[in-house]
Formats: sequence, structure tokens, C-alpha cells
Amino acid sequence: MKQTIVFLKEEEIQNLVTGLAQQINHDYKSEKDSLCLVCFLKGSIFFFSDLIRQLENSVLVDFVSILGSKGNFNFSKDIDMPIKGKNILIVKEILNEGNKLLFLKKRLEASHPKSVKIVTLIDKPSQRELTLQPDYFGMSTEDRYIFGYGLDHHEQYRHLKDMYLFAQ
Repeated sequence: MKQTIVFLKEEEIQNLVTGLAQQINHDYKSEKDSLCLVCFLKGSIFFFSDLIRQLENSVLVDFVSILGSKGNFNFSKDIDMPIKGKNILIVKEILNEGNKLLFLKKRLEASHPKSVKIVTLIDKPSQRELTLQPDYFGMSTEDRYIFGYGLDHHEQYRHLKDMYLFAQ
């Protein structure tokens, strides 16, 4: 593997997750219904599991996997739970261009939920091709290739507790 640099250490990641959970807990504290969380597979699983353990509301969980690019998307795994009238929170580890995320958001909105919001650990607005913005984000960064903590490099290194960059 190429030379790497630590981008975020495990403790820093957990501090970001805790901050996001506190914001979400505050925003949904008066809600009596369960919050429905939809996790993007595969990269978001670590962020998703750390986040939901810190949420105070009861939660329902589901998973989605979307294949394709440049507006030609399809689901390899769609959600199973009914979402009409529910508060939905889409959980994505990193927001780059936003095309798949917008595709999912529109698909969920077509099912008439009460709300659909997006939470991402890392936001890369310089890569955004759309006006889509996350409702919650841990931190914003420039265009860098990040891996570890669920993010892969050719399907490897997802298991790493820290996030890394390749040295230039």
C-alpha cells in the first residue's frame, strides 16, 4: 500500500459522531414515533452503528444499496419498512457528488414520509454536482480520497478504526 497519513483518529471520529447524535437528539426530542434510519451500504455501516447507539429516540433501521452512475441508478437493496408519515434520516458516511443520495431522497419522498433528512460524517462540497446539502454533517473537507472507518480503497481497509489519506 502507498504511504498514508492519518486524517481522523478514532477519538476524533467518535467526537464528531457524538456531536451529530446530540444535534439529532435535540431536533427529535419531542417526537413520539420512532425515527427511521436508512443506512447506505457498505461504507456507512460503522458510522451508522456508532450513531444509532447514541440516539435517545427509539429507532427503526433499514439498509439500501444503489448501483449505477450519472443518473442511471437502480437498487441492489431497497428499504423494506413502510415509511409513510415517518421521520426518515438517511445515514451516509461521506457526501461527495450527491447523485445517489438525491436519487434515494426522491424515492423516499415519493412514499410520503413526514420528513427526510440527511446525516453525513464527512461532507465534500467541492465535489457536489447538485444543490443537495446535508441536514447534519460532522465536518467538511476539500476533495481528498479518504479510507478507513467503513470507507474502502478497492474494497479493502474498511475495518480500520481511523480514517486515512494517501500521502502525496
